[in-house]
Amino acid sequence: MIVGPQRLNNELLGSYIESAAGIKCYCSKSISSALSVCERRSHHSSILLCDLSAEENWQQSWGMQKKTVETGKQNEILSAVFNVSKNKEVEGFALRRGVRGVFYQDDSAETIVKGIKAIFAGELWVQRRVLERCLTQGSPANGAESNTEITVTERESEVLALIVIGAKNEEIAEKLCISPHTVKTHIYNIFKKIGVPNRLQAALWATKNLK
Repeated sequence: MIVGPQRLNNELLGSYIESAAGIKCYCSKSISSALSVCERRSHHSSILLCDLSAEENWQQSWGMQKKTVETGKQNEILSAVFNVSKNKEVEGFALRRGVRGVFYQDDSAETIVKGIKAIFAGELWVQRRVLERCLTQGSPANGAESNTEITVTERESEVLALIVIGAKNEEIAEKLCISPHTVKTHIYNIFKKIGVPNRLQAALWATKNLK
């Protein structure tokens, strides 16, 4: 679901995504309408790709977006933002509210398609410098607070350590000599165990709790 006021531009972007990636795209002017469509298509995972240039609409939707980040469900609804200005430095704010991908105003359609595929594959699409800044400057959101009572396995600790440095699923699989499917299973179990919705918050938790 591409959400934003620029209907023609969004329809053109949607057509490109459909032809380049074979992913069905719809356009909507509001978050609430887009969520309704996603919920009706409950047998599919979905991504809400929201135009951040429509700032007044997006700011009102943070709480609604946060509800879409439950992991591990067949009808998972994920969220990403596009048309982000690099001067505003809103990435950390967005990521802590469960957004899984950030696309900038100068990103090409090819980059957006690549990022969408990565998000559907369970990855976080954000520049490593942004992730590093969020880890060093930001405070953890609800669910990523320090909790010494939580115990992760040795393998989960290894996966978390690689998530902290921004490794993608394929890189984790290669490093640990396991399959990408096993990596996704570990990540799902980690998210559920420590109570976080995404890789950023998992990394924040790991920096506070893993030695």
